Amino acid sequence: SGSFPVSNDQEFIEIKNTGTSAVNLSGIYFRELGTTYQFPYNSTLSADSSLYLAANATTFQAQNGFAPFGQFTRNLSNKSQKIVLADAYGNIIDTVEYFDASPWPTAADGNGSYLQLVSTDLDNNLASSWVASNTALETAEFNFYNASIVIYPNPATNLVTFKSQINIDKIEFLDVYGKSVKMIQVNSNEIEASVYDLSSGMYFVKVFTEYGVKTEKWIKN
Repeated sequence: SGSFPVSNDQEFIEIKNTGTSAVNLSGIYFRELGTTYQFPYNSTLSADSSLYLAANATTFQAQNGFAPFGQFTRNLSNKSQKIVLADAYGNIIDTVEYFDASPWPTAADGNGSYLQLVSTDLDNNLASSWVASNTALETAEFNFYNASIVIYPNPATNLVTFKSQINIDKIEFLDVYGKSVKMIQVNSNEIEASVYDLSSGMYFVKVFTEYGVKTEKWIKN
């Protein structure tokens, strides 16, 4: 963007703990050549929470309104890079290799978009599990997860209701491969949507608000 013209300074990595208990991050680091960072001793990540590591902490805070957990050195490639997260003994925790060419979304080229995982239930090494996103990161994202949002019935056949404590702007249905199959524009905290046109099976439903995006599993009978 015009306010932040150096694309390298806008790079960040999100790490999420999908478990039900806090994780001690002592010594965890990026093992491959390229991006460099090691978590401080006794640092932790709470259950069902995310943290952000940024290339430039000052730029990240100016853009997003909150400070990242830490700052890595060197930069993410605008073409392709293998990112390997390992424990203090070198054992691999997770690995993902992204590309800036089809079938991957073209979000790794330094033009402002970033790669966003559709759901942590998907394989993060598959291009179909990622989308290009421009959604702003906010601390309110964490409050949003605590906000009451109800999707019912689940499973459903013809109609599904969305209720939220905050205003819903848009609802998007994605299949298990991360492909968008239905989009509904909303301007309310409650809506009854027709899903008659969707095939039976499991979907990921993304609920968009001014505070962030929440993804839920949903099944069509």
